[in-house]
Amino acid sequence: MQRASPPVRDITAIWEIARAGDLRGGAETARRAIVDARAAADRVNTAELHLVAAFCAMRQGEHAEALGELDAAARENASSGNHAGTALRIETWRAELAYFQGRYSEADDIVDRLILHLEEAGDLAYAAFALRIRMAILLARVDYNGIAALAERAIRVATASGDKYVMVQVYNVLGAAHFDRATSKLDAPHARAHLTSIDPRDAAPMEADAREALRLFESARDVAIAAHYEYAA
Repeated sequence: MQRASPPVRDITAIWEIARAGDLRGGAETARRAIVDARAAADRVNTAELHLVAAFCAMRQGEHAEALGELDAAARENASSGNHAGTALRIETWRAELAYFQGRYSEADDIVDRLILHLEEAGDLAYAAFALRIRMAILLARVDYNGIAALAERAIRVATASGDKYVMVQVYNVLGAAHFDRATSKLDAPHARAHLTSIDPRDAAPMEADAREALRLFESARDVAIAAHYEYAA
């Protein structure tokens, strides 16, 4: 019974392997831990481990595999009595997968259903991550004002969560939004593809957004380095 199930701290360590950029290692470690958790009939931990595997798969472009892992997590959670917090986390990753696949409306609908429940449940890391998904969708739709309306809330929730990975994600998407907005203000044809050759006088309209993008990217870098997420820095 001593190796009945991986303690939560071990699952956290497995998450950290994946978050630090070792996607293959994170997935392999998660799958080994799933075997132990299943042997112990620990369905809650098994579901969480499937989320690690799904995270790794979708970030390697293996969307069908990621969907299979999310479905497996949902089955494990249903077998354990449908733990509400786990169900919300599974749906958050479904939103992320829908975003990766370009199914923006579906991803947005999922976030709509989740965001208040996550905040009310006190799962601030996932609430902030859901906001990051929404901002990424808005960026894909070139809705800079929509992103600006969410920015302060996303930073506040991410900071309150204390989750460094989520903070990096939020800062990065906001930096990308400001950079994209900055380059959209260039008048010269094809200027975005030739930023280094632009005359400084022609770049004046983009300066404020470019400086804000730099500030946000530097904030993301600082948090990433402190948390040993060098790949994200």
